[in-house]
Amino acid sequence: MRIYFPLNATEISTLLESKHLDFTNQLAVSVTSEMSKLLELTDQDELTLIAALTAADLAQEPSAIAVLETDVTVGDAELGEVFFTQLVVLADLECWLIPDLETDQVSWFGIQETETVLEQVKNLAP
Repeated sequence: MRIYFPLNATEISTLLESKHLDFTNQLAVSVTSEMSKLLELTDQDELTLIAALTAADLAQEPSAIAVLETDVTVGDAELGEVFFTQLVVLADLECWLIPDLETDQVSWFGIQETETVLEQVKNLAP
């Protein structure tokens, strides 16, 4: 299942240093069929936007949203709440999303743009 979860500047730096992040029962967001029905949406782009914005709400500090395909345990299907346990390296990620909560827009970045993502996250810090 494709999941969305926030990573802060320190975590992104760890991935850039070719190290892994160890997640155990980590909260993330996924577009579940129940979530899609509840929101009455079928457009994948809109659902991705909502998942990314919801994942951004999980962050305690400025973050980028990592996108990963992995096995999950569903917590609340209507909210898209899922949990995963995995060692994650940069190559595992599909892409990065940086949401703008003021405009409800999301910028997409490829994994090869991780250094740019890191700089943008650092610039989001107060």
